[in-house]
Amino acid sequence: MTKVTTLMAALSVAALTAACGFEHSTNVIAPTAATTSTTTTPSAPSMMGVWSSNALPAGVPDPGTCGNFQFQVSNQTSTSIVGSFTAACGGGVSISGNGNGQLNGNAVSINVSGNAAGSLFPGGCTFSLTANGNLEDNGYTLPLSYTGTTCLGPVHGSETLHRPSPAAPPPPPPPPAPEPEPTPPPAPAPPSAPDGFNLNNVRIVGGSPDVRGWAITSDITELSMTGGYFHVDHTRRCQWPGVDMGGALQEATIWIFERIGGQWYGTGGERLRPCQTDKGLGSPLEIASGWFYNSYWAPFTGHQPANGEMVGFMVAAGSTRADNNAPVHERTRIVMIPWPGAGGGRWNQSSFAWIE
Repeated sequence: MTKVTTLMAALSVAALTAACGFEHSTNVIAPTAATTSTTTTPSAPSMMGVWSSNALPAGVPDPGTCGNFQFQVSNQTSTSIVGSFTAACGGGVSISGNGNGQLNGNAVSINVSGNAAGSLFPGGCTFSLTANGNLEDNGYTLPLSYTGTTCLGPVHGSETLHRPSPAAPPPPPPPPAPEPEPTPPPAPAPPSAPDGFNLNNVRIVGGSPDVRGWAITSDITELSMTGGYFHVDHTRRCQWPGVDMGGALQEATIWIFERIGGQWYGTGGERLRPCQTDKGLGSPLEIASGWFYNSYWAPFTGHQPANGEMVGFMVAAGSTRADNNAPVHERTRIVMIPWPGAGGGRWNQSSFAWIE
């Protein structure tokens, strides 16, 4: 008596699971065919494919324990499904059957009939079940409640069936690494100073201070010798503090660099009052006698640069012609020009022969 009851339970579970499998397989998306009524059937996910229960553990002797359900939904319309199922139970009992179902949105109703076979049922054992449930998990899970009859009597219970979800798409490949920025070409080397000029080797004369350690804070933008004037302008003009020289404020000093006898020399040549740009100079041929009128500035005294000879100029803060009175130790870069001779000339940053 116990074995019969156990077997009946096994058949009930098997049949229910099969019925659930078919019910999952029968979900549809399409609406009900048009009729004279205005009612429509909610759409449902497709149930085509195999729905499965848990596998049967190996070596189970009890025919009341079943698993390995395979429910194949082979056909589906907008409101129905059709399919077949198989299952295995302990003690060598196998189950097979056919089913059909009705769909209404996610609601599923299944009718299953089939037969159990095995050594316990030489003549077989028929069953008929009805199961109802609602699709979950986006149409991949179906919990079912079932009732029915078997050759051993009435059965009822519940079962949950699953259909494999599609594999998630592989992640997109990572974006390609950005192309490395090309190595910029090296900056062109500044032009070499003409005639071997090197400020470190310049001899400073005429009582002017050694300005080689002074900060470069300004650039000469214009230089000319025309019309009876020596003109120079730079980016820090009007910004250096003035110094009192006998009641007159002086802001800066024009320096000159000449190569005499193979040696470069430098000295302060003319002072500039605050914001001043022009100093009187009859012609470039008068610079030696006008700026360096006695031997105190030797060897500049009496040395007149030849036409085309490279001569350098610089503006330094404070009064540095024959003295050292500079509130700030700042200067411009040195620029060089080819000496213009009596005709004079004009230069700017695009036409200087060399810029420090």
